[in-house]
Amino acid sequence: MASSVDVAVRVPAELMDEAKAWAERDATPVDQFIRHAIEQRIALREAAYLAERAARGSRDDFARILAKAGTEPPRPGDELPDGWLPGA
Repeated sequence: MASSVDVAVRVPAELMDEAKAWAERDATPVDQFIRHAIEQRIALREAAYLAERAARGSRDDFARILAKAGTEPPRPGDELPDGWLPGA
C-alpha cells in the first residue's frame, strides 16, 4: 500500500463494540481489524466477479481459440521453465 487516508465513518455502537471485541480476540488494533474486514469484502467481490466471468466461458470456445495458435516454437526467452508442465 503506497499511502493511507484517514476516514471518519459513523458506525452503530453495537457494531463498533462487536468490532472491538473481535479485534481484542485477534490481539490486533481495531483500525487494523476494520482494514482487514474491508480487504476481505473487496476480495469476495473480486472472487465473485472472476467466478461470473468463468461461468461465461466454454471449453469448446477455448479449444477453438487454442486451435488457432501457431506451430512456431517459442522464441528465445519465451520457453517454459523446466518442470513447469506436469509430466514434463
